[in-house]
Amino acid sequence: AVTDSGLDSGDINDLHPDLRSVPGKMPKVVLLKSWAGRAVPDDPDGHGTHMAATIAGTGAASNGKFRGVAPGAGVYFQAILDSEGNPAPPANLVDLFYPAYSAGARVHVNGWGGGPDTYLGYAAQVDDFARNHPDFLAIFGAGNSGPSAGTITGEANSKNALAVGA
Repeated sequence: AVTDSGLDSGDINDLHPDLRSVPGKMPKVVLLKSWAGRAVPDDPDGHGTHMAATIAGTGAASNGKFRGVAPGAGVYFQAILDSEGNPAPPANLVDLFYPAYSAGARVHVNGWGGGPDTYLGYAAQVDDFARNHPDFLAIFGAGNSGPSAGTITGEANSKNALAVGA
């Protein structure tokens, strides 16, 4: 599963070639939905599309030269931009995690986050969900403010998530 800004045009039938389904195979994008009330789960800034292709892109646009790390995977995409174009994840992360988990996703990549470098509500919610679903892995970016002390996002402070930084 991927939770991020949105995906390409927001139309599951009109996506980047690397994210299009191949007839006779499992759909590449198995779900594309706005979780924040945006009319179309499109991607005006390109971040969600980039993340989804980095994860599961087939390489179709480059004749296989540039593929995602799991090109055979399907994507359960949860767009979290609101009608104003701002990230708006739900207050209760179970509202994101459980539907994806129920659909079979066991890895949940979250291309959003922020807040202070401390263990607060979202981090506790990640830990609670992971404790109750031990085969589930939430992944968060460590943040975009480093590399200095105190720059890790609040979500990345979870004890049961994988925080990725570079």
